[in-house]
Amino acid sequence: MRFGFVAVVLGLCGALVGCSGDCLQLPCAAPPPGSVLTLRVLDAADAGIVHSARVNGFPFDCATFCFVQLPDGGFPYGPGPVPVAVEASGYVPQQLDVVVPAAVDPHTCCALDFVPQQRTVLLVPL
Repeated sequence: MRFGFVAVVLGLCGALVGCSGDCLQLPCAAPPPGSVLTLRVLDAADAGIVHSARVNGFPFDCATFCFVQLPDGGFPYGPGPVPVAVEASGYVPQQLDVVVPAAVDPHTCCALDFVPQQRTVLLVPL
């Protein structure tokens, strides 16, 4: 009886959301906070890391792509626009809106409902 129940559940999973039975083996891990948008801030003159940068008002000393916080301190979690204000002492500030697109097919097993974005911001020295 138990085998029949498992077979029905697997069949419903495949029919309703298009996932395979493998999806039921391990739970899907939640994406890490801030995985919607990662950013790096570089000097436009020499491509070096801008160590005094602030993104959306928060310190942003990052050698690689790092998560972007929202101005309220939270992290973006899904598709849509993400406001980004970048400033650093001795540089021209920049503001941009990065649009995080929705996933093409979010119904596959363990899929994110957005396409993560990466941006490099080049700050121009004053």
